[in-house]
Amino acid sequence: MGSRLDENYRIRAEAFLAESIIEARGGLREPEVYSLGLALYQRGSADPTPDYQIETDVWKILGLLLVERRIRFDGERYVVNNAAEPERSVS
Repeated sequence: MGSRLDENYRIRAEAFLAESIIEARGGLREPEVYSLGLALYQRGSADPTPDYQIETDVWKILGLLLVERRIRFDGERYVVNNAAEPERSVS
């Protein structure tokens, strides 16, 4: 039971960091997913994380953020959902 709690905590902490980075950058385009992974998981050359694992983990985080409606895809990039966003008028 403890390891499940630890894994839940870990992905939620990583999701918070990813959300903060996406918000600070004004969004995240799909080609930038790997770069986000490097920001989250870079550990130095002594314990490198395989490239495929970095992207897989970031896609899991993006999936969590999408399901929880903390981010959305606007057709070009992933952006953070903010309650303070101005509403778009329909003409």
